[in-house]
Amino acid sequence: MSRPRAFSLALAAVLGCAGCREPAPPIRIGLLPYLTGVRIEFSGQGTMDAAAMAVSEINAAGGLLVAGQRHLVELRIRDAGEQVDVATAAARALINQDSVIALIGPQFSRDALAVAMLAEGDRTPMITPMASLPEVTRNRPFVFRVAFTDDVQGASLSRFAREGLHAQRAAVLYDVADDYARGLAETFQRDFIAAGGVIVASETFTTDAPFYRDQLGRIAATRPEVLFLPSYMPLVQGQMEQARAAGIEAVFLGTDVWDGNVLARIPVAEGAYQTAQWWPDTTVAAIANFMTRFQDRYGRRPAGTEAATWDAVRLLAAAIQAAGATEGTALQAALAATSSFQGVTGEISFDPDGNPTRSAVLLRLGPGGPVRIGPPGR
Repeated sequence: MSRPRAFSLALAAVLGCAGCREPAPPIRIGLLPYLTGVRIEFSGQGTMDAAAMAVSEINAAGGLLVAGQRHLVELRIRDAGEQVDVATAAARALINQDSVIALIGPQFSRDALAVAMLAEGDRTPMITPMASLPEVTRNRPFVFRVAFTDDVQGASLSRFAREGLHAQRAAVLYDVADDYARGLAETFQRDFIAAGGVIVASETFTTDAPFYRDQLGRIAATRPEVLFLPSYMPLVQGQMEQARAAGIEAVFLGTDVWDGNVLARIPVAEGAYQTAQWWPDTTVAAIANFMTRFQDRYGRRPAGTEAATWDAVRLLAAAIQAAGATEGTALQAALAATSSFQGVTGEISFDPDGNPTRSAVLLRLGPGGPVRIGPPGR
């Protein structure tokens, strides 16, 4: 090819792309799932799957429009680990090294509380799907949650125990070193007493001592009608089995960290009640569609963690679209202004503390699986 001919072709290529733009950079979102230990089984995998599905659907629809440009969304994932310092180090790396614009997670209140302090100080928006400790978001304008708070479920369970089960005598067994369990135990006891009930036993333990013979012996002597167990899986299974072996006949009460599908297969758990963040109501089109897409993609039904995580990613995407920006202050304002967002966990509007205004769900465990019996106390 002659030199003039080559030059003409090159010039034509340049002129032809005179109006071309560089591809818009991706919008990076930080995800903090649990990728080690037992937590990956009942939290971490679901967190990753739901977030990946939400991002995939956003990108398939063309991404997010910011300042007149379409941007694809990119997940940056770091392990929240099994210790608080691991979670905070992972969050710091996502912000400082991976340049994410916002954080999704962690799921557990103890870790979320520590990460919330970091996110607030850095003015990086954070949405925790499942952490329910009230202090996680309190006085932290940049921190939001999808879950209802422990105040809501503790009060709901105490009301149900008094009004639904007509229980007069209640006992509690909880991990004194865990903020989540301790806060729920305090709320339940306070509200149960306020409703005219009596707390006949309040026993504590620490997670490094998985046997509760002495505590359960003291509880058995008080003959409670209900026993509140705000414990994580798989600890609660052992507590139930040991309680029955100790002669305790009380109805077990639990919270959103119970896996009702697992516990329903355990004979001693039959007839127990728990609060839940979500119920897969297939009569609601949005929920039914979400469940179908999730099951088609992963071959299993989604649980509460998956539903809340999916909502968290979609909430953040809606805020980016509303703000038309990815800067932290603009995103915070857009999230705070969220009203009547239609999520699969319910309709979400945020109160001044970044909490959703919605009710708890109450489930009864039986051999056929959990069954919804309605909002507690109604």
